[in-house]
Amino acid sequence: MSSKKKTDTQLPPLLPLEYCSVARAARLLGCEEEDIYHWREIGAIKLCAVLNEEHCKAFVKPGFLYGEEDEETIINMKFEEELAQVYEPEEGESFQMDAGHVIGSGPMEIDESLLNPLVVYDAVADGVWIETDDNTREIAGPNLISSSKTEHVDYEGGLKNAELVGIQVPDLQNRLVVMKSDLDKLHKAIHGLAPLPNRYNDSDIAAEMAIKEKEAQVTASSRVSAPQKLIIRELAKKLLGVDEIENPHKMAEALLSEIPQFEEARRNIGKDTDVARSVARWLGAK
Repeated sequence: MSSKKKTDTQLPPLLPLEYCSVARAARLLGCEEEDIYHWREIGAIKLCAVLNEEHCKAFVKPGFLYGEEDEETIINMKFEEELAQVYEPEEGESFQMDAGHVIGSGPMEIDESLLNPLVVYDAVADGVWIETDDNTREIAGPNLISSSKTEHVDYEGGLKNAELVGIQVPDLQNRLVVMKSDLDKLHKAIHGLAPLPNRYNDSDIAAEMAIKEKEAQVTASSRVSAPQKLIIRELAKKLLGVDEIENPHKMAEALLSEIPQFEEARRNIGKDTDVARSVARWLGAK
């Protein structure tokens, strides 16, 4: 049989495909589809999507929301000019990469339903994209990331220092493919000619996946719903003795200063602006 390990280490032939669907990869390799997903889950392979001018949602991290601002700017968060750059253009930002591109085609807006607000807009994407890890995917956020280096295409009046986080395409499960490099890797491992590096036998893969899983836990534990935000705002007003929260960012600092455990941790690790910004958003910051 062709699947039997041979003493001369000759591999049975494998079609020279650049990529194929998960279902076809399973047939070619003589395994089940669930085996392909298992190897993905243990970090042995990556599943991808090959797009050809596909409509999608683009998710961008603008520099003005995540840059290294000075303390006064962080407290006041006076970003009217930068926000205007988000809402005024009729088309989103564009990005070029070695294996594809993203071209903005719709108006931009800031999506604050995500833990870390991102600029979101309609776009058209092309090229090879890697599926984001299930454990670290933002709810309603990007489900694909670039497979190569991404370069922002600057233009007058557009965002500065914008970073493409990823894109979201519909019906991703039916678009997933296995690339040639992973087909070859699995082919050799199945026939016993090479080990299959994964989180259980490769320390680098294990460390990388552990970091992503830790980030996912922080994301899940930090996410709050709209009703929870309302409760937090009402409790904050009582604790701070105010009738209204007029400056959420300044109130966030005041609220955190009332928590001894936070102050002790901050003395040990330095000022944590991400925590302050998250609390400010709970208190109504935009």
